[in-house]
Amino acid sequence: MDWYLMLLLHFAATCYMVGIVMAVQAFHYPALADAAEDHRVFEAHVRRARPAIAPAMLVEAGTGLLLLMSPFTSLFLKSSLCLLALIWISTFAIQVPLHRALCGECLNRAKTADWLVKSNWVRTVAWILRAFLLFALLRSGKRDAFAFLCESIILFNGAQV
Repeated sequence: MDWYLMLLLHFAATCYMVGIVMAVQAFHYPALADAAEDHRVFEAHVRRARPAIAPAMLVEAGTGLLLLMSPFTSLFLKSSLCLLALIWISTFAIQVPLHRALCGECLNRAKTADWLVKSNWVRTVAWILRAFLLFALLRSGKRDAFAFLCESIILFNGAQV
């Protein structure tokens, strides 16, 4: 198995999730909080967000589990995977129940929506830190990630010609 390629895929999924979580944290959740009284807005958010988020989170988790068996023993990787565990715990212990409450009957929608925005900072910061840690790990490797990516694109494009 090409562990370096696995690490690049893991890093790509993390970077994708950084973009998603930053957009959600900065724009989407605050807008949802403003529309807290209409549960249909939250239902639409969950329905539309799931296909954009779930596959990347699964790729990130799957490659993360595989990387546990890799020759990478760096503190960067171990710290990053601990943060990934924190993200999953936060997602299923906090964010998912809050989404469910906001999609259904909720006693105090404004307060619940506000808590959703505030509690999501844990995931936002964790994903950003993960991206930096994984970038540091890639930079410390024997192969330059950018050069490897360029070589892969050239080979892929050459194979199609």
